[in-house]
Amino acid sequence: MNILYIGAFSIKSIVEKYPSLALDKYKTSTFLIKGFRQLEDVRLDVITAPDVPSYPKLPMRFKKEFDADNKVTSVGFNNIKGIKQFSIVRNLYKEACKIICQNDDKTYVIIPYMVFHHVCVARKLKKKFGDKVVVCQTIPDIFFASKKLSAWYWMNRYAQRNAVKSEAFVLFTKAMADYLNIPEEKYIVMESIIDGDIYNTISNVSKDSSDKLHVLYTGSLSSVHGVMKLVEMMKLIKRDDFELWITGSGALADNLKEAAENDNRIRFFGTVTKEKVIELQSKADILINPRSDKDSPHLTRYMFPSKLMEYMLTGHPAIICRMSGIPEDYYQYVFVAEEGTPESLALLLDKVLDMSDDERLKFGVSARSYILNNKTITVQAKRIVDFIKQF
Repeated sequence: MNILYIGAFSIKSIVEKYPSLALDKYKTSTFLIKGFRQLEDVRLDVITAPDVPSYPKLPMRFKKEFDADNKVTSVGFNNIKGIKQFSIVRNLYKEACKIICQNDDKTYVIIPYMVFHHVCVARKLKKKFGDKVVVCQTIPDIFFASKKLSAWYWMNRYAQRNAVKSEAFVLFTKAMADYLNIPEEKYIVMESIIDGDIYNTISNVSKDSSDKLHVLYTGSLSSVHGVMKLVEMMKLIKRDDFELWITGSGALADNLKEAAENDNRIRFFGTVTKEKVIELQSKADILINPRSDKDSPHLTRYMFPSKLMEYMLTGHPAIICRMSGIPEDYYQYVFVAEEGTPESLALLLDKVLDMSDDERLKFGVSARSYILNNKTITVQAKRIVDFIKQF
């Protein structure tokens, strides 16, 4: 089976020049590529056009480069705003044509985001090669643009209208299919994907010598993620035998820093590396995510929190609020604050803190097993391959 994956991540040589581009937001692509490469019946080609700030923040032009270690071609493009997107489309299309022409059988083109340049390339390839190309559109989230006069709005509108012409879809929530009017036989729901190997080091990281228990939040620090509920939660809990650790960046970072200054049970780490996140997750006794449908009701139906898989994979118990984008089968492996309020979070955290170490461990191990058996890179990649073979 021939698969052509078209990405938006930066290859190693570009990240070495511009370290700020080493963002974790393209981990889905990284995981899927690794998963496809572990399947014996898949011949995989990968091309990418890195998602970088336009000139003058970064150079006017990016040259075509090949990452030999990871076997990825990064196309060149003009980085001037207004020209950039069309330059990317042209060069991704040219590179994709070369690969497809070399394949005797069908080529399954997988585009990971419902964005203008990916969708435009896919439609051009379909028009040129017809039945020799099958387009699989992966949709981890849906963008909602409000400013109709902006170019971004119209490009996003084009992407949505044309993405639904693909033959197959990998969605992260079922609600996406309803919103985009995708027939049931054309999609599977993946929720997210995780590389279990990343967390194999957890057992080797020493626990904090403190007698206190540690509760950890990692992620975006914005109102739609409900992080200030954690501060309100702490005001309601009077015990001092635990600490709340918070990492991340966002508009509310200063508020959380101030909260840490006023409550010595709160430690604010700010922005940290992926490696530091893994270290903190390994040391934490409980992981927490305060986001609920009430925080962003127009978004939570169309998103699955990838953070949940990370939490469950650590082997430590997780406390979450109910969200529409999370399927029901996950809830048996996590503690759920049903009301999604600071009060319900405080009551639940107090209960979990009172559990024995063995009880918490048993619960966390069960959640980890569920993820390892159902959601890792190999499992999810095989699901996609088995699904798109029918087209």
